[in-house]
Amino acid sequence: MINQMDKLTIISLYSRGQSLRKIAKMLGHSRQTVTSYVREYEATKKEIDERGETEELKAKLLGAPKRKKAPRACTIYVGDLKKRFEELSSDPIHQEAAFGNPKKITAAMISRQLKEEGYAIGDSTVRLKYRKVKEERGELK
Repeated sequence: MINQMDKLTIISLYSRGQSLRKIAKMLGHSRQTVTSYVREYEATKKEIDERGETEELKAKLLGAPKRKKAPRACTIYVGDLKKRFEELSSDPIHQEAAFGNPKKITAAMISRQLKEEGYAIGDSTVRLKYRKVKEERGELK
């Protein structure tokens, strides 16, 4: 991920004739990243030439880079794993059997237990799912 200064530097160096490869090497970013910002710059410049300069286009040209958010699908959280997670996160009987009698159940504890039981699930997935459970119970704001 690049910051606004890097974006402006890429545009400036490109405008002065530097190669994409050289810009990438100088700034420590991949050539594909530099290429995507140069393409965005060229498209915005073309749009300005066609429609005239507007505040929106000016902001797009010189503003902070926008990160494209791709929806992430959790493909592993199904079937037995989902059932076991729900038991560990919500059912006091299963919690006591797995964790003893702790004062507080954490996502890390649930993650460790699931991994010990042979489920292949990442810590961040458990944290995300456990946060949703806690929000539904009203424990988080």
